[in-house]
Amino acid sequence: ILKPFFDFDLELNLNSINFTRLYSYFLFLDEPQQKKLFNINKKINGKLYFTADKVYSKHNLVKSIESRFKFYNGNIKVEQLLFNLGKLGAADLLGTLTNDKESSNFKFESNIFIDNEKKFLSKFGIYGKDKLSSNLFIAANLNIKNISFNINEISEKEKLNIEDINYIESEFNDIMLSNGFNYLFDFQKLKVFLKSISSEEN
Repeated sequence: ILKPFFDFDLELNLNSINFTRLYSYFLFLDEPQQKKLFNINKKINGKLYFTADKVYSKHNLVKSIESRFKFYNGNIKVEQLLFNLGKLGAADLLGTLTNDKESSNFKFESNIFIDNEKKFLSKFGIYGKDKLSSNLFIAANLNIKNISFNINEISEKEKLNIEDINYIESEFNDIMLSNGFNYLFDFQKLKVFLKSISSEEN
């Protein structure tokens, strides 16, 4: 719809997507350019339905994705984002990316479902852990302007205490965001992070 305002309703279904190549393009950008990608023009309003039946990546973690986004006044609402992790399990995410003159934040909630504990621990090189929760809930905020991660809640069967949450938050910022956004999707850094917090929990 072009009049009286520009609005769109777009469905994009891909047979496959090469995440490794997209991530390489992202890493090619300097930090200001990376941040600029999250700044959405206020004139872009509408809905995007996006699916990829196959996700190609170096470590083959995510098998496929299904998502639904709403763009409004420079913000993005993630109404649905589903990650198929194959035999490991699945994950979903809901949230909102809000932009204004002084800040840019992605506030989200996510559930991680683990179907095969042994494969999951082996995938990330975690050994000596007796038990792994099959369902993990996380509520957090990613400050894009300052590049910092804040956790509001982590729950397994019960909520984690504030000391554990503060430790996990600190480790995430120190490991995953130590070089801006350049390690945010780095699988090896993710392994280091998960090993760190798993060791602390043990």
